[in-house]
Amino acid sequence: MNLRYRLTRWALSKWVTPRVIDADSAPAPDHPIYVFANPSVTDAAMLDLVAQNSGRPRPVRDGERRYLALNRPTGFWRRLTMRSAPAELETLLTADGAETSQDTLVPVVVFWGRAPSRGWSFWRAFFSETWSVTGRFKRLINIVINRGDIYVSLGTSLPVSEAAGDDLPANRRGRRAARLLRVRLRNQRLAALGPDFSHRRTLVQQIVHARAVQIAIANQAKGDTRLQAKLTSKAQKQARTIASDLSYPTVRVLESLLTRFWNRIYDGVDFNGAERLAELAQNHTLVYVPSHRSHLDYLLLSYLLFHRGLMIPHIAAGDNLNLPVVGSILRRGGAFFMRRSFRDDEIYRAVFSEYLYQVYRRGHSVEFFPEGGRSRTGRLLRARTGLLRMSIGHQLRGLPKPIAFVPVYVGYEKLVEAASYLAELRGENKRGESLGDVFRSFRLIRQDFGRVSVNIGEPLFLDRWVAETKAPASASAAARLGEELMVRINKAADVNATNLVALATLDTPRLAIEADDLAGLIGCYQKLLEALAWPTTERSPQECINHSEALQLVERETASYGEVISLDTNTAVLMTWYRNNVAHTLALPSLIACFITNRRRPISAAGLQSMVDTVFPYLARELSMPETAGDVRTVADVLVRQGLLEATEQDGYAAPPADTTEHHRLRLLAAIVLQNLERLYLAASLITRAPLSRKELLRASQSAAQLLARLYGLNAPEFSDRRLFDQFVDHMLERGAISETADGTLAPGEIVHSVTRLARFIIPPPFQRAVQRVGTRQNEHSAP
Repeated sequence: MNLRYRLTRWALSKWVTPRVIDADSAPAPDHPIYVFANPSVTDAAMLDLVAQNSGRPRPVRDGERRYLALNRPTGFWRRLTMRSAPAELETLLTADGAETSQDTLVPVVVFWGRAPSRGWSFWRAFFSETWSVTGRFKRLINIVINRGDIYVSLGTSLPVSEAAGDDLPANRRGRRAARLLRVRLRNQRLAALGPDFSHRRTLVQQIVHARAVQIAIANQAKGDTRLQAKLTSKAQKQARTIASDLSYPTVRVLESLLTRFWNRIYDGVDFNGAERLAELAQNHTLVYVPSHRSHLDYLLLSYLLFHRGLMIPHIAAGDNLNLPVVGSILRRGGAFFMRRSFRDDEIYRAVFSEYLYQVYRRGHSVEFFPEGGRSRTGRLLRARTGLLRMSIGHQLRGLPKPIAFVPVYVGYEKLVEAASYLAELRGENKRGESLGDVFRSFRLIRQDFGRVSVNIGEPLFLDRWVAETKAPASASAAARLGEELMVRINKAADVNATNLVALATLDTPRLAIEADDLAGLIGCYQKLLEALAWPTTERSPQECINHSEALQLVERETASYGEVISLDTNTAVLMTWYRNNVAHTLALPSLIACFITNRRRPISAAGLQSMVDTVFPYLARELSMPETAGDVRTVADVLVRQGLLEATEQDGYAAPPADTTEHHRLRLLAAIVLQNLERLYLAASLITRAPLSRKELLRASQSAAQLLARLYGLNAPEFSDRRLFDQFVDHMLERGAISETADGTLAPGEIVHSVTRLARFIIPPPFQRAVQRVGTRQNEHSAP
């Protein structure tokens, strides 16, 4: 190493703290040759620091330089315009034994402050790193100003043996390898910075002059030139209202404020599964589709992506957040705004669709919430189809990089907006979406809100999905896509301490349980979740209870008879929200427990499988799960190992003796989905008792559910949610369980009668009798 290199490396080690973006999911190569776009001693020295800190082979080893640059400076201004392959690369690929070489070419990009380009200007060109002289000056400024925002990106490697083994003449191998490496280096820059920003005014003009927008204007103008000019001006205004205006200085300010905010209210934020994103972003346009449970969701995700060295997504936000000052800050932080509904405005629909296409075409990552609004019940809502339908259409229209949907599960131990949610869950009118909810909650900033988990799920590649399903850009195709994304979001769930306490306490008598019994039940659930491959908290059962008490979610009573953990009435309603987050993780074991806990005789494995297969699809649709239960025996055997079931000699299963702790736990496990099944039984029973139209059935089901919730003290506010009954009817129509007759009434099929017969094994007899009475009264009211 020469003196200049050593001094540069020493100076950097004293001043900067670089971070790594590893875009290659494969293990780090043992014999890398690092490849830069342009020659730079500071880049090489920075890579040396990162390699040493991460245990990777260093770029200078034993006095040998193990890195090269693709471009070479030429001319008086030393401009980097040489696009042929460098001599070092050609020598490497044509040397004897190159076809069997163990060396690997690793593309490297060093980001000295991540400010995406925003069009051309003299000063930006003067300070551009394209020219080595001015590039050094700009780099010096960035080292001083952005020393905490320096990233080293390691891209997808290219084995020398692969590049040298091509059936090409020796003089063309180097050029082909250089071309491949340049593409990978460019993709690394795009994944971290995003593409160059077009000037906002130019983007607006492109949108307004797009074919679809011009057709929408012409349809309304009907040849009137004055009206057409007026509508064109209206379209321009709409485009400006929609478009994001991402500003790097604003992002840096928000990053600093949010870092302090997270550290103040949270014990920590876990970002799981993000390792695959850097590699995925190189060849796909990423569309993040998170669960939406808090206004903090989009702040958290953008913050975490920025800290990972990834492009900040453009975020779809409701126009109700486009407020004075706040709207401008959000817009500069990456938000673009949309109306809640624009079905009846053809021009706005065309403008918004074209804006979304331009964002996709440029390769920007995007984030939107498929549920539309925040979930007040804690469970995933049915996906809205508007943006999904547009995305399918844009994929079919053609994009440089195909869309990859990235499901994101966000789990909270304690919700910042809990107070407003509690009021709505108790029956108050729903408040409009407003960022003010968060600001009003800042008075709670001295509270502890536990930890947050942000989990990346299995990506869905839209081009493959469209090819496999042959789906057009229709509402039905978008609905299927939405269901699949909801399932993938729930598959990324993990179960935190609050979730476990909620699962274990909500169905106890009088919302109280002895502390030792609660710890035993939580431990049982943790083992069950672990056996079913669901991630859960590392806290012990007792630590889960203590943590929930510290978060003021449970109360502890200590007396001579022992310790009791209880919920007050208000907290119990709120705890249903935390239970609903993860009810799907134990839904199948809970359903099995429902079928067995009240049976006097054992049930065969085949009989249990048949009963589960009949009911599970409807439960799965409501809880956003795959609708196939799979081999029930596997889950039943897990319950046997936990002592919750007993295996019989006749290849069957039975409940433990009624006076045992295990039987008590089995009953509590069954209660997790019992209210879901009671609601399904209610709707199915009403269908079989009298001919009802869809509208009449929904009204009768909701009214009956409200009455039964009052009579039986059901704490789950979603028990009478009309949307859940509506979804159930849709699913029965889809599966052919019911049909719509010529006069508009719903006719039950045999499967509905089977479901109601199965109810006698699950639904408590008092509840069955209450439903029968409600059905009888309904018949009397509907009789002429």
